[in-house]
Amino acid sequence: MNGVVFDPLKEKEGVAGNMDDGVELELTPAQMDTVVLTKYTSTIRQRADFQPDGIWWEQFVADVAPSRARKPRILAPGISGEPEKLTVDHGIYFDIHGTLSGQVGIMPGRPPMSEMEVEDYLDSNPDEQVQMFNKWEFRVVRAFKTCGPQARIDFLKGEDQKRKQAQTEMYDSFTGMFQNMMTMMASGQLAQNAAGNTSPSAQSVFDAGAKAVAAQQGDSGEFRGYDDALPDADALPTGEVIEVLDDTGTQEGAEEEVLQRR
Repeated sequence: MNGVVFDPLKEKEGVAGNMDDGVELELTPAQMDTVVLTKYTSTIRQRADFQPDGIWWEQFVADVAPSRARKPRILAPGISGEPEKLTVDHGIYFDIHGTLSGQVGIMPGRPPMSEMEVEDYLDSNPDEQVQMFNKWEFRVVRAFKTCGPQARIDFLKGEDQKRKQAQTEMYDSFTGMFQNMMTMMASGQLAQNAAGNTSPSAQSVFDAGAKAVAAQQGDSGEFRGYDDALPDADALPTGEVIEVLDDTGTQEGAEEEVLQRR
């Protein structure tokens, strides 16, 4: 089965188009007359889940040849300029139309037989049965070149940027969370030290830090730094001053007596 080679440089004249939707290519009569695909449907409707009516239309973006085929059916110039099997990387899509060309008989291990060949076979083998199928031949009717490859590259770049942006946001979120945690613990430790508790428990530090951060956030909801969380000197608790007097009832004598004891 012969192949069809698309030429992306030959655009069809007088037909408007753009690379987003597709620019139609010029096809020669020989290309449009070449059978690029053959399909068979059972003549028994109970066995066929699909029965085309008139034209069997399909659209492809790559070669239509089965994987076991020896040669490609649809080709396009490669990087070297030589024709190669059409793939999605060429950015070309095309329409093929299938038309019913007749019926054939198919038996295991034999190529399809024409109706005349089936008759001859049955004459020689009257006890045999040959299943009949409708033969559909497909030809290219239109082909379009697009910006598909570049659009796919741009799409992948966009997805990569989205992924990197998501990773950056996640990292920033974790960084902010740890910074807030460290700020809270530092604020709690300072508050505990200021209250005279030099060996507070972790829970006490956390509770004091949360209280200090909540107080500093206020209505704005923004923490202004744990330095501001330190209590004012005037707000610190002060011990009760006890006046000590000596036997004579004077403070000066009491201070002298304390010094002598030291």
